[in-house]
This record gives sequence, C-alpha cells and structure tokens, in this order.
Amino acid sequence: MEDNHKRLTGTWDRLDLEVVDKSMSWDSLYHEQIRSICKALETSKVVGDLCTGLGYTAKALVEQGKIVHGIDISHDSLEYAKAKVGPIGNGKFFLVLANMYNLPYSL
Repeated sequence: MEDNHKRLTGTWDRLDLEVVDKSMSWDSLYHEQIRSICKALETSKVVGDLCTGLGYTAKALVEQGKIVHGIDISHDSLEYAKAKVGPIGNGKFFLVLANMYNLPYSL
C-alpha cells in the first residue's frame, strides 16, 4: 500500500499544481463540499486537514479562526497550500509532511 502512495505522490508532484488548482476553482460542487465540512466543524478549534492538497479546505477553516494542521505526503502540495492560505495562516496553519498511514499524532 505504501508503495502505491509513493508512486501516486510522485505523479501528483509532477503535475502542474496551478493547472489543477485552476480546473478546481470553478467547480461549485467542490466548493459546496468545503462549505459542508466547515459547517460540520463549526465548534472545533483545532482541525487536522488530512491530504490537504491545494489548501482549499485549510484556507476556509483558517478563515473561520481555526488552527489547522495541513497533512500531506507531498511536499509540493504543502507548499502550494501554504501559499494559498497566505498570511492569514501565520500561527494558525501548520504543515505536516506525513503519510496518512503513519501519522505523527496520537489519536
């Protein structure tokens, strides 16, 4: 299973993240899903955004005042998410480079 993740991550990192981002930015269903996630997490103060990807969900959660741990196996995706969240994430958005099967947290 872990080998598949390494293979897929390598493919994802080779993609032009800006092209993927632009193709998703117009997708209203995707944005509705993010709104639903934010509503479900309304009372949470700290959130783990597993597979944070391009940072859409992380940005929305930080805008709600939450502390967000953006977790992804792709360094490029984490850096892209950090740029998307921008300066509002200072002190609220933390990058975690990790495989979702081996998280550095005790749950």
